[in-house]
Formats: sequence, C-alpha cells, structure tokens
Amino acid sequence: MSLDILASGSLIRDPKVKLSQKGTAYTVALLSAAVEGEDRQIINVIAFGSVGEKLAMYKQGDAVSVTGPAKVGIYEKDGETKPSLSVTANAVLTAYDARKRRGDTDGKEKPKAQQNGSGTRDWNAAYGEPGFDDDIAF
Repeated sequence: MSLDILASGSLIRDPKVKLSQKGTAYTVALLSAAVEGEDRQIINVIAFGSVGEKLAMYKQGDAVSVTGPAKVGIYEKDGETKPSLSVTANAVLTAYDARKRRGDTDGKEKPKAQQNGSGTRDWNAAYGEPGFDDDIAF
C-alpha cells in the first residue's frame, strides 16, 4: 500500500547531504509535526535531486512542508514500541516559497492581524474596513 501525504512541521536539526554507494547525492532530515494536542510526530524525510538540494538549504527550526509517498513502521525504544513515519519528498515548500509565488516578497512588512477577546482575528485592525455593501435589507 502506498500512502501519499503532506506533512508540515519544523526541522529538528540541519538537514544532511549524503552520498549513496553509487555516488548519488541525497538529503535526509527530521521533521517534528504536531499531531494531537501537545503531541509531536517525528518524520524521517529523504529527498533526491533538486528537491534534496532545496531541502539542504534550510536550517534547524525552519518550518517546512513536504509531500510524497510515506512508509509507516514501528520501532522499539527503552522497551516501548513506538510508531515511525518516513517520507520520500517529491516537493518541499516553505512560507517564503508561497509568498514568492504570489509576488509577496517586496520587503515591506505586511500588517499583522490582532487577536480580539473571542479568539478570532480582528480583520479591520489588520487590513482596514471590508468592502461590504451596507445597503442590504435584512
């Protein structure tokens, strides 16, 4: 069974570039992703070619998303059986990449939404008045 996933989290340490026995370069990384509540899942990531080169550019603590086929397994640590997850990355994406695709990297700081008491973001404080037509009769 093949399972394609999208996993987002932060890098636990700097990715490492390695060479296979045949001399092919690849990159390995560990990603920490939130699962439920305060729990985290460690994801082993391997990437080849240009995806591996891109992954190798990031550093510990960087937030990244990876997509690709996943393999679920188990391992034993200190007598306890734990789940493991490995992903062969077909693509790597960061928030910077998304902004760059939208042309949103002009160097100007964007307004940040303020939290109001209800836990929702105060849209008006961040972006100004919405363009609603107030002449609608209810």
